[in-house]
Amino acid sequence: MSEDNTTIELKKGLPPIGDLFNESWKLFQAKWLKLLIFFLIVVGAALGIYLVFAILVMLTLGAGAFLSSGDAGAISETFSEPSVYIPFGIVGLVFVVIALSINLAAQAGMILLVADEKTDQSAFSYLKKGLPYIIPLLIVGIINFVLMMGGIFVLVIPGAIIMILLGFSMYVAVLENKKGMEAIRMSASMVSQNFWAIVGRMLLFLGLNILVQLIIGQITESDVLGPLGFILIMALSIGVSWFSIAYGYSLYKHARAAYDPSKQSSITWMWVVAIIGWIFIVLSFGGIMKMAGSQEIRDAFMEGYNGEIDQLPAEESL
Repeated sequence: MSEDNTTIELKKGLPPIGDLFNESWKLFQAKWLKLLIFFLIVVGAALGIYLVFAILVMLTLGAGAFLSSGDAGAISETFSEPSVYIPFGIVGLVFVVIALSINLAAQAGMILLVADEKTDQSAFSYLKKGLPYIIPLLIVGIINFVLMMGGIFVLVIPGAIIMILLGFSMYVAVLENKKGMEAIRMSASMVSQNFWAIVGRMLLFLGLNILVQLIIGQITESDVLGPLGFILIMALSIGVSWFSIAYGYSLYKHARAAYDPSKQSSITWMWVVAIIGWIFIVLSFGGIMKMAGSQEIRDAFMEGYNGEIDQLPAEESL
């Protein structure tokens, strides 16, 4: 009976903000240790990737140029060889692909960790579970970037609305196993059905996050705490990051319970706005490049630069 009442309550709308924060805090308390272990595993993997990349770069460009300290000429000579750029580019591309894959798998794994009600699985297992979501999250991320960036260039407000509507797309891609446009459409529909309730809860959390950042700024400027200040900054930053995941999942969970699949929202307007925005971006970039290539602009810049140089002695003498 109580389970039915809970379901009915969820479908009526989102919980009060206080209940949502309380639920998110309890989830954070239950998961923080496993999140810490997961974080250390990901950091270890990232450091391992950076180490391998550094070794490969040394082998590709010639270890002698790097090991001979102070021999800048040897390094410059190595980079001046055109034959170096192809293997260096391949190594760099492989590094970017692997680093991006680890980052996406970590994002998916963290969502799975927070959403999993079981507590008997290792933190490392969630990183492995996140691997199949690398491509889906990459596609969703690219679509989000195209839509948001285009929207931001059209008077900013459309971009902000698109950003809010797509706020659950990663959760949908991972927890609902939706791919590409399916995740985008479902996120937009979920948010639009409780738009102002979700926006209010997002804005409140954003305000609290800004408050924490201000506190961190005060700690940074303080000379009294010393090394303790650095520890506090790290703890606050990481803690807020993990709590934001718990809060986001809790909000998603309630929005998902209140979601009516029969009421789908159209996202055509997003593409129209994004296309207009990207046209502006391309035209603006083309205009900037044209101006940069103009001889008049270059002459004016050099004249102003030389004028500033000529004024330096007079200013210094003052």
